Amino acid sequence: MHGGTDDTISLVNTTLALYGTDEMVFIGSGNATVNDLSTGLDLKIGPTAGVDVLSHFASDPSGVVDLIGGVGGFTTTAAALSALKSDGHGGTLLRFGHDSSLDFVGVTPSQLHAANFQIG
Repeated sequence: MHGGTDDTISLVNTTLALYGTDEMVFIGSGNATVNDLSTGLDLKIGPTAGVDVLSHFASDPSGVVDLIGGVGGFTTTAAALSALKSDGHGGTLLRFGHDSSLDFVGVTPSQLHAANFQIG
């Protein structure tokens, strides 16, 4: 699948592999898995979220997760950073609520910094 300028592609309960530069993806209430094989990913999550997985993010030196629409109740990047916890298998879990989260596979909490997050 290839998207172009101004295209909207909605995927629910699926895996998306991204290649290229400055890719932008929106994740909503469905469960999603994103394999970040790109540079400069802008992953926008919200205003609702599912149980989402982000892999290969550690390989993207300029990747950003943008928490939009008040997802998780985060109002600052510092609040998002302080909420990061180990996922129990070498990665990091950011909980948005009872049944929603983002699992950074293979990225420890100490590897994530304020530059990796935006509040939109």
